[in-house]
Amino acid sequence: MNARRICSLLLLFSIFQSCSEEQKIQPPTPSPKVTTSAGAISFPDNGATNSVFTITSDGPWSLSLTDTKSVPSWCKAEPTSGGKGSVQITVTITEPNENYDDRIAYIKIISGSSSSFVTVTQKKKDAIIVTREKVEIGEDGGALNVEVKSNIEYSVTIPQEFSGWIKRAASSNTKGLVSKNESFTISPGSMEGAREGLIIFGSGMLKDTLHVYQSCKRAIILTQSEYNLSSDAGFITVELKSNLEYNVIMPAGAEWIRRSDTKALVLDKITFSIDKNSDFSRREASVVFKDKNSDISDTLRVFQSQKNAIIIGDSNLEGVSYELGQVKVGVQTNVDFTYEFLENCGEWISVSQTKALKDTIFTFQLKTNGGFKRKGAVRFVSKDGVSDTLNIVQDGVKSILMDFYNSTGGSSWLKKDKWGSSSPVGDWYGVDASGDIPVSIFLYNNNLTGTIPETFSKLVSLRTINLFGNRLSGYMERLINNLSEMKQLSMLSLFNNNFYGHIPASIESLENLERLSLQRNKLSGEIPAGISRLKKLTHIELYDNSLTGSIPEGIGGDNPLSVSLNTNKLVGPVPNSLLRNPNWQRMMDYIIFQDGYTIYPPKGYSKLRNIESRDLSLQPFKAYDVISNYSYTILYSYGYSCPYSDEYTGVVVDLVNKYRSKGLGAISYHACILSEPGMLQKISEYTQRKGMGNFANLLHEGKYIDNYGSTQWSDSYFLGSSGTPSVMVVNKEGELVFGHTEDKYKLSEFIKSVLGDPSERYRSSDFSKDGEIITLQKASAGKGINIAILGDGFVDRDMANDGKYETRAREAMEAIFSVEPAKSLRSRFNVYCIKAVSIDETIGENYETAFSSKYGDGSFIGGNLSKIEEYALKIPGAEKIDNMVILTILNDPKHAGTCYYYTGNSSISFCPTVGYDKTYFSQVVMHEVVGHGIGKLGDEYYYYGAIKPADIEIYKSDYEKYGWWGNVDFTNDPAKVKWKAFLSNPLYTGKVGIFEGGLTFQSGVYRSSQTSIMQDYSYEFNAPSRAAIYKRVMELSGEDYSFEKFLEYDAVNRNASTGSLTKSPLLLKKYINLAPPVVIMRR
Repeated sequence: MNARRICSLLLLFSIFQSCSEEQKIQPPTPSPKVTTSAGAISFPDNGATNSVFTITSDGPWSLSLTDTKSVPSWCKAEPTSGGKGSVQITVTITEPNENYDDRIAYIKIISGSSSSFVTVTQKKKDAIIVTREKVEIGEDGGALNVEVKSNIEYSVTIPQEFSGWIKRAASSNTKGLVSKNESFTISPGSMEGAREGLIIFGSGMLKDTLHVYQSCKRAIILTQSEYNLSSDAGFITVELKSNLEYNVIMPAGAEWIRRSDTKALVLDKITFSIDKNSDFSRREASVVFKDKNSDISDTLRVFQSQKNAIIIGDSNLEGVSYELGQVKVGVQTNVDFTYEFLENCGEWISVSQTKALKDTIFTFQLKTNGGFKRKGAVRFVSKDGVSDTLNIVQDGVKSILMDFYNSTGGSSWLKKDKWGSSSPVGDWYGVDASGDIPVSIFLYNNNLTGTIPETFSKLVSLRTINLFGNRLSGYMERLINNLSEMKQLSMLSLFNNNFYGHIPASIESLENLERLSLQRNKLSGEIPAGISRLKKLTHIELYDNSLTGSIPEGIGGDNPLSVSLNTNKLVGPVPNSLLRNPNWQRMMDYIIFQDGYTIYPPKGYSKLRNIESRDLSLQPFKAYDVISNYSYTILYSYGYSCPYSDEYTGVVVDLVNKYRSKGLGAISYHACILSEPGMLQKISEYTQRKGMGNFANLLHEGKYIDNYGSTQWSDSYFLGSSGTPSVMVVNKEGELVFGHTEDKYKLSEFIKSVLGDPSERYRSSDFSKDGEIITLQKASAGKGINIAILGDGFVDRDMANDGKYETRAREAMEAIFSVEPAKSLRSRFNVYCIKAVSIDETIGENYETAFSSKYGDGSFIGGNLSKIEEYALKIPGAEKIDNMVILTILNDPKHAGTCYYYTGNSSISFCPTVGYDKTYFSQVVMHEVVGHGIGKLGDEYYYYGAIKPADIEIYKSDYEKYGWWGNVDFTNDPAKVKWKAFLSNPLYTGKVGIFEGGLTFQSGVYRSSQTSIMQDYSYEFNAPSRAAIYKRVMELSGEDYSFEKFLEYDAVNRNASTGSLTKSPLLLKKYINLAPPVVIMRR
């Protein structure tokens, strides 16, 4: 079965042929004759057989056996000799023929010279030989060539079970042992696994077999690779055949198809969830199944039908403007449809554009709605019932206005004619309309309260909003942001209300704004830079707020503007856009005067106008006729009936008299409506009475009463001041050097700083009144608590009976008993005035006063406390100052105040006359003497951060030992706070709460009300403060205290129109935080 067999057979055959030709024997000379019965004997290849032939001879014979080279081993003949006659010879084949060619042996019989030959032939062995026993085929299949060697004809058989993947490509018949190439085609492998097949080459019983081995096909095969789905949500289960580890790669951006389970067997079933297709268009996604280690993959494609739908982009249009106009609605659909109006809305809704295509923008025309809110609906429907409905809610002018009415306390408006009625809105009080469209709102000075609702911004047709002089409140930022869509608005007047917060950058959106009036609110923050980009804005009125930062550059530009920014907290420099404005000199009076200080413009821009006024003889008079004659000139605005002017005029007159010889002049101004009978005469009499003869006394001429209820004056340097008295100083060139917003009680200090000491300095020489005691009041109930009132900085000429010293003492006493609970408890006090004559009448360094009072940082005041105690003990029967209340009045206008607490229940308070202003003075006295001195209350204002724990412990200790600080606490727990009894008592609902901030700290300290005398000098003490004062007065005057007694007394406050948590201050005066109390421990 190999190549060597074929070669040997051919060689043997060739040798035999050549030998047979060469060894022909010529007959001998006649001799005994020998013959055989057969000349040739043939045997099969398998051996172990014999055959017989006969030898006949005339004489003896002998037999030899040869195969041309040697005696063959594979056969034998017997007997090998004999005599005359006939003998049978047996030829035996001893072994099979393993060769693939016939083999031959020769039997030679010799008798004398005679011989005979018998040819013995053993047939060749039949063979079919495949050169390879097995072959391995790759998974992809292909052609298979097999070399077959055979010396017979053979057939090729492929068993039935393999015929599906093994095919014969050509047939072959062969003779002789020769090579032949047989060709076969092998199909691609199966992914079910490796497989083995047979190819049989045979002839009869003879055969050879080729084993064919094929590796399994590596594959990922989807049984179904495409799915066409409806638009509905659902699941698909995909069958997958694979003999690999594979990944399922989900398509990016197709979140609508998700894998739901994971199985990894030979036959996988993988489930995917399919979201509902809500789009108008068909969609598809491809999921890839990929071998982890090769590029073998299969792809699943999923197609989902579009949903038959009619989809309105925004199916609920609410708050559609009341104005005549259009609304556009996008309709997406993949079906034909029609539309219909529901709820009879076709009367006010119509279609102005229709395109019933696949992507449609429908434009609806809406009529003006001058009434109340109304609703309508448009239904889009297809033939098969697919539909969507557009709901339209159109705002009504009246609905918006009534929302405003309800939000601003409309029921309490002073005037509200026809509001809420069926009358046209133009007939409603304060509403100007063009047809059904409101264009202006005029509701100033009409007792509006609450807040402006967001819906008010829907009145986009408004050109004017005038709501000044009401009690509206709310965040200005939120309000302006809401109004920013009012593109037609030209006037926004909200001044003299209670709006707070900052002005937002969105103010710039009001591109047609011409007048912005937000003065006299509670605004803070910076003026937005965008305000300078409002090109039509000609009037900016923001004064009397708490605006901070610098004035934006660009504001004013080159337009003739009216800008009012006074009484804020703005800082310089003044922007060039204002300095170069043609109206700068007039506007300057409304810009530079801030809250307590002045922004002084650069040299060349601070010069006041040369105003022409009238003197008291009604003759024309220009200010520079005086100003140019003096080094410095005081400009003084006053009112003859103003009590504050009555006090301050003396200060100005005194300064002018003292410094006139050193170059100080004065011009006074008084407002005058000439048509008012007797006014001019009263002004003239006032100047004579006050000694203003060396002043240039001039008039502001009143021309008319404007729509805002204010008098308009022809010209004034004080347009923008906060009232009378007001004072300024200019130099010889008319440049402002002291603005009217500076502390007018520092005028003396300023004049001294520029002109030095006056020509003469008054000093006391008569001390006969020093120590004199005047009883101002005697107690009529209880033990009588002593109040000692002293003065510092008062000279001998102030000591006359009912003179300046006594007058200030009586004013202080009245201030103490002007507020509850001291007012109701007045009968329990003795009040004494003890005179103390100072050498100088000025408080400060280098001046000698009775108690050496001095100012410290801020509003702090110190002095000779021992000497004050010494004078207080001059009260008859007083041996020590325990339980005594002492007040020292400083003859000085500074706004300051300090109280000293003693552990013996006494106190010493320092209170200046605060600008010789009775109101200011009373506020400070109530705060320092009643609140601190008697009630031992804590301050309720706050400006520092958080209180330190160590400080809290000190305050708690004082409360436990002495009962101090009863109006503040360090917890906001209603069940633990000091005034918990008030919180749980229905009598004080809405009157007592818990607010953070107090004792000068912003956090960690709590008070019971938003405002109070201890916080901002408002009209009253809050309930816990009243209780603390009441308790101390009752105990010091010898009576027991109980909460029930206090409740009985406090009915006077509960029944009054007071007690709100957030009432505004009683007096329209700016308050200054006073110095905290100083505690002195007595041993």
